[in-house]
Amino acid sequence: MPVDQVLANCFEAQGGLATLKAVQSRHLTGHIEGLPDPVFFDQLNARPDRIRLETRTEPKGAPASDQTKTFDGKAGWAWSSADAPRVLEPEEVKVLDADFDGPLLDAAAKGNKIEFKGLQEFQNQKALVLKVTLKDKRVQTMYFDPKTFLKFAQVNGEGKAGVELDFWDYQEVDGLPMAYTVIIGPVSVRVDKITLNVPVSDADFQPPAKK
Repeated sequence: MPVDQVLANCFEAQGGLATLKAVQSRHLTGHIEGLPDPVFFDQLNARPDRIRLETRTEPKGAPASDQTKTFDGKAGWAWSSADAPRVLEPEEVKVLDADFDGPLLDAAAKGNKIEFKGLQEFQNQKALVLKVTLKDKRVQTMYFDPKTFLKFAQVNGEGKAGVELDFWDYQEVDGLPMAYTVIIGPVSVRVDKITLNVPVSDADFQPPAKK
């Protein structure tokens, strides 16, 4: 199967290209399990490649702490309930990952290279495997169910340095299937709610004004 056909099937499984590109924003709320203290998150993504991620940690017997990171398409910032805004370093922006559509959609225009590695065994099941080399040379290997064409796993990096993410509990949001659980080792990221096409403004992705 040529890589273009694999991608076409994957996009169709996600709702189709036209539907995917019609989504202008995503708002996710949820919590993270498996950490020493309870953590809650609120994430807003919007075109073109903007993101705002707020996290709240609630340690037992201590005050809660809040942290916010944003990227407006050109620059990023971070601040917390205790620290004033600072500019994000380039590596921090990469980790924040503001790519609204992900690396597969419009890959060539983004400078990403995609290779189809065939049908392989992964996690005791068959998987269609795509190797993605990002413009900055980082590598992501994605594993798709050959029946549903939905991604069930991804490894960021190569060899022993690779970090595996497992995608579970797909639910439809306005007709689009989305994973509500992402497992990273002992940690589980649980999405409680996803809302599409919420109103956004430029201020959502900027640091707070100085007092």
